[in-house]
Parts: sequence; structure tokens; C-alpha cells
Amino acid sequence: MRMNAFLVPRLLSLWITLACTPTGAFVPLARQWRDVVATVTTTTSSSPSWNNNRQFQLFAIVDEVSDQMKTAMKAKDQVKLNTIRLIRAAFANAAIEAKTDKLSDEQAIDVIRKMAKMRKESIDMFTQGGATDRAEAEQAELDVMSQWLPSLADEDQTRIWVQEAIAEAQSNGDSNIGKVMGALMKAHKGEVDGSLAQKLVKEEVAKL
Repeated sequence: MRMNAFLVPRLLSLWITLACTPTGAFVPLARQWRDVVATVTTTTSSSPSWNNNRQFQLFAIVDEVSDQMKTAMKAKDQVKLNTIRLIRAAFANAAIEAKTDKLSDEQAIDVIRKMAKMRKESIDMFTQGGATDRAEAEQAELDVMSQWLPSLADEDQTRIWVQEAIAEAQSNGDSNIGKVMGALMKAHKGEVDGSLAQKLVKEEVAKL
């Protein structure tokens, strides 16, 4: 990993500030620290362009959601508050199912991703039905959820992974769509859009 020279003094300064900061002011400064570190990029030639910037996360997603709930209450942001309450309820249910006291970031992302998927489906349904107000309400919730979801690979990168999954499936003597999708999602779970992946798998398999 290579770091630009101008970042070093900023990181040192922020680290010192964080160490000397009262608890109440810690969160915004911690986020500033995270934003600075997020600009550090890997420089290996094999790294895909869509994922060069790696975010440095100081807080678990479950904790960050709870923190944002307090912020929404203070700001009287009802949409954000209601959405976060839904997320927290989903976290609680998932924790019970997983028999754990606290979800990992991977588990939390999985929960939010499922909720986001439902909102996207609702937006399409309401838009097609002419219920623009309902679609806008669903979009507002989706916008809140999206802040905790990592960026997904673009079409070009997804196609490369699809081709790799096909090659793997062919080496095992089976290149049907189901096997290819299984190999792809096993290797890149949480990194690709399922709908896009399925579309590209069908296109690439049809070329065989």
C-alpha cells in the first residue's frame, strides 16, 4: 500500500486530536479520520479500478446505525429515524436467528442489503403503477440504507468475474447457468449485483 506524502501529517494530526478529544466530540472527528484514511489507495496493477479506495472503518455497522439514530432524533429527521428503527428491528431479528448478541459487519450488511432489495422492488412496482409518492417514500428509505452498503462491482468487472466463474465451471465439466452463478456468488458474495450477474451469466453462457 502506498500513501501520498501530504496525508501523513494530516493523519498524525487527526490521531493526536482524537486522543485528546472529549467523548462527546469523538464521533465526528473519528469520521474525519476515516475520510482521510479512505483516500489511501492500493497500487498493485491487479486491483480493479472500482475498488481501489479501501475505506477504513472505526465503528461496527451496528454501532454506527445506533449512533445515526441519535443524530436523526436530534435533527428531527423523521424519515431517517423511521428507517433506522426498521433496520435496528431487522438487526435484532437477525441476531436472534444467528444466536448472537451482536451482528458482525458482514451479517449487518446482508440484512441491510435484503431490505434495500425490497425497497428497489417496491420502487419499480409503485413507479409502474403511477404511485410516485409511494415510490419517493421508498426511495427515501433506500437512500438511508445505502450509506451502509459497500459499492458493488460495475458491469465490466462483473463480466470478468462471470468469465472466470464459467472457466471454473467448465474445468469441472459443467457450465450451466446455475453452476456458474453458484461459483460466482461463492467467490464474490456481497461484491456483485445479483440481477446484473444473472444477466451477464446468461449472455456469456449463450456464447459457448
